[in-house]
Amino acid sequence: MQGAGVVEMPWNTQITEALRDGKLNGLLVNLDSGDEIQAWQAAKEVRVSQRSRLSAGDQ
Repeated sequence: MQGAGVVEMPWNTQITEALRDGKLNGLLVNLDSGDEIQAWQAAKEVRVSQRSRLSAGDQ
């Protein structure tokens, strides 16, 4: 299977553990929320956008 899929999880450090263990391979989140669960500790990469919102018309 290719592409992204939705995984429902409670919003807590279990997400960080799942990233670390390879159960999740990505996370789209705002900076404050990512910092709250310390996702940066398990992330291979962190990308930051200058835009606060993206829309279908963005190029």
